[in-house]
Amino acid sequence: MNTILLVNDSPIQNAVLGTMLRAGGYPIACATTALEARQICEQGEVALSLVELLLLRDNGFELAPLVRQVSKAPVVLLLSRHLEADVMWAKTLGLESILYRPVSATALYACIESHLLRSREDSCAKRS
Repeated sequence: MNTILLVNDSPIQNAVLGTMLRAGGYPIACATTALEARQICEQGEVALSLVELLLLRDNGFELAPLVRQVSKAPVVLLLSRHLEADVMWAKTLGLESILYRPVSATALYACIESHLLRSREDSCAKRS
């Protein structure tokens, strides 16, 4: 199974989301900065990236397209606030989905599986 990249500079959020992801059987890699995220993407197979919008050093809206460019994997934006402007920016940038925190394990797994399934279908279609 390919790795889920979690980009978040909060140790607590990384622990919570990491625990949920591991319980769901997903291997994860954690990054706290844009540089770390880029290095992880360049090193191996990232199936999907979960990127926090509000990072201390970086902005998720700037970071998410960079992560996608390096890994070609879908990017899901993690938000803790419900602002229509954030949704509009995410759509403008072509981000695949938004998850609002706190997120349930069920919603997290459903989001991941829908993107992984879509990615597999796209790969099969390209080979045909």
